Amino acid sequence: MKSVLLSSILAGGLWLSGCSSADFKTEQVKPASTANMPEAILEEVNRLRANRKLQPLKNDPELSALALSYSKQMARTNHFDHSDVNGKRLENRLEAAGITSWTMAGENLAKTINAPEPAKEATRGWQLSQGHSENLYNADYDYAGTGVYFKNNECYITQIYMKKSSGM
Repeated sequence: MKSVLLSSILAGGLWLSGCSSADFKTEQVKPASTANMPEAILEEVNRLRANRKLQPLKNDPELSALALSYSKQMARTNHFDHSDVNGKRLENRLEAAGITSWTMAGENLAKTINAPEPAKEATRGWQLSQGHSENLYNADYDYAGTGVYFKNNECYITQIYMKKSSGM
């Protein structure tokens, strides 16, 4: 049996589960560096996991490509949700991408607006939200893929977590 855990967050002066809007700046700013943001997010997630004596997540290029594709889709359709505009969810996207050898998968989403450091805001928000932290600190996950996409002053972040089937 396969299981899927999903959590999303909207940040940057509008709403962030577990934080007040005063925690975020609302002026328009451009993040300092975006090229290595997916790697920086995974590195921060692994640092947080290490603090709890959990194994680091390994980067999976297929999951990262799928995460980037979904971040782009959310930005282009202006639809921030675990279900796309056609109702497809993570398990549907995994299957469509030919990623079928898994027993457990989860997804954290974040959207920041005018954030000077969207990666830090996303990982901080994930820590403060019960659903996000359940994915973040799930000891069963061993792989992750992260996708980051910018549309004007908005940053869409998708991180997919996975426990692969035995023999992978």
